[in-house]
Amino acid sequence: MKSKIIICFLALLMLVSCGTPVADEPENIVDENIASKHEYTPEDFAEFLPEGYSVYDWKDAGNGLVFAVAKESETSKRQIILLRKGALVKVSEPFPAAAVEFGSGKSWGVKLDESTLGYAVAFDLGTGDIPGYFVKVFSDKTYEEIPCDLGPGYVARDFYDLDGTGFANLLMINIKWADVSSEIIAGQPFTQAVCRYENGRFVDDTPNHPNQMEPGLDQFKAGIQGTDNEADALYYAICLMITMDAMGNRDEAVEGFSTVPQRILDKDRRAVAQKIADHVSNLKSYEMMNPPWFNPVLEPAWELLKFNTIQVK
Repeated sequence: MKSKIIICFLALLMLVSCGTPVADEPENIVDENIASKHEYTPEDFAEFLPEGYSVYDWKDAGNGLVFAVAKESETSKRQIILLRKGALVKVSEPFPAAAVEFGSGKSWGVKLDESTLGYAVAFDLGTGDIPGYFVKVFSDKTYEEIPCDLGPGYVARDFYDLDGTGFANLLMINIKWADVSSEIIAGQPFTQAVCRYENGRFVDDTPNHPNQMEPGLDQFKAGIQGTDNEADALYYAICLMITMDAMGNRDEAVEGFSTVPQRILDKDRRAVAQKIADHVSNLKSYEMMNPPWFNPVLEPAWELLKFNTIQVK
């Protein structure tokens, strides 16, 4: 993935720390039959790790569940361990990462619904681009990563109660439009998506969060009107179109972008703009607005971690 991020535009994203605090969890959300808190040491996890791996950090979830991260001594490979004392161990398959971080304080154990807590773990691949930093959210009910139905091309970036309801939303970044030559477009087109937790999954709820999306719409509109640079204008136009589509205004988004190619003088840039305009105008209402060149690949940001479960006495 090419890294073509324009820093000033990332300020539009709500990139707060992993697991921003929300309201206190409700009464009786923790099983009263869970054994008292155990003081963990690295030795508690050693028997579940392959040779060469050792645990260097762990976080007690406070409900009988502890998260740990192990690192292989010779590489940057890591593993996540979920241990419920006296019940089960889940160990992920190894994955590369420069850093893995757990939440702290009230940000560790955030309400997803009245009976489920979510735990957001931040992964940093050290690549410095958008898909190189993301969060994965785990449930205290299944002890597994919670899937997101938006599919490949979206990076889970934040875990936050946007509405003040006490229930956390998952903020995503659409990176599907990123792979465009820097000679054609000024920056990396993006938009956000807001997900809510529903029946064990995160589902799209973006149109119900205009306060989260409107600052981006306003800035992209202003950018188009305020620039004479064609690369900048095309960047703003794509960002505006995919943001409007995320808000549920596809017809207006497609119609607005259809006027862009005729305003571009550069031959190659105009060809790209026309290709996009033709592509989005032919999409069915139920199809996601992927760019014409998008080819999904497996990336750590959107590939679910694979866990092996070990029953323990």
